[in-house]
Amino acid sequence: MIVTELDHLEKTRRFREQELQRKQLQFFLDLLNSYNTQATLVTGFAFTAFSADALHDLPYATSPIKSTFFASFSAIAMGTAVSVVCISSYLMQRVERLALTNSVGCALAAVRQRMPTIYTLYIISLIGLFGAASSLLFAMCDDDDDVCRDVGITVVGLFITCTVLALFVLNRIRTQFDRYGRGNHSCFNLAVDPSFEDTQRPRRAAPNLKTAGRAVEVARERGPSPASIMAVQSVAAARKG
Repeated sequence: MIVTELDHLEKTRRFREQELQRKQLQFFLDLLNSYNTQATLVTGFAFTAFSADALHDLPYATSPIKSTFFASFSAIAMGTAVSVVCISSYLMQRVERLALTNSVGCALAAVRQRMPTIYTLYIISLIGLFGAASSLLFAMCDDDDDVCRDVGITVVGLFITCTVLALFVLNRIRTQFDRYGRGNHSCFNLAVDPSFEDTQRPRRAAPNLKTAGRAVEVARERGPSPASIMAVQSVAAARKG
């Protein structure tokens, strides 16, 4: 009887472990698909920058350095974005095949090992796209055109401001979820009441009915006083709550 129960518990544990691994694998596959879609958008923007009109209008003779920067950043954005699309698509195919034919655990370990590469290439593609957009603003300006240069500086400043704001929000989100993961915050209370912050707002202790009741008896013997009035109010609030 005990051996049968142990065997049943072991099978149940293995089944739940496999279910958890499948959910984790599906999470990484969805993340790869998200990177694939976003890198496709970056590829479209970079391909637009490599259009014949844009390359023809670049001031190669008057501003060769600015034109070279624009072309280089556009090439970096397109190359890394295409790499993300190709690698993520191939990785999803091989991981799904490995999970079906061999083991879900092996597939999960393989996709975890390659995720930093996908993430790094995607970040480089965004940097290249940002550099291409910024360098194009200055490449199309003449050397004596101060208004065009001021507009370019303003636009780049707005780009940097939005980037810093996004990084600030991402850091706040990361800090918040790390605090949830360490168990320093009540996620249940936050889900019930979004304005609830038990780690940020100190709360008053609930009144003790026995202590307050004794204070009321003493107040009746000695007459009304500020302390006795507060005791009666606390008792009334506790009974009402």
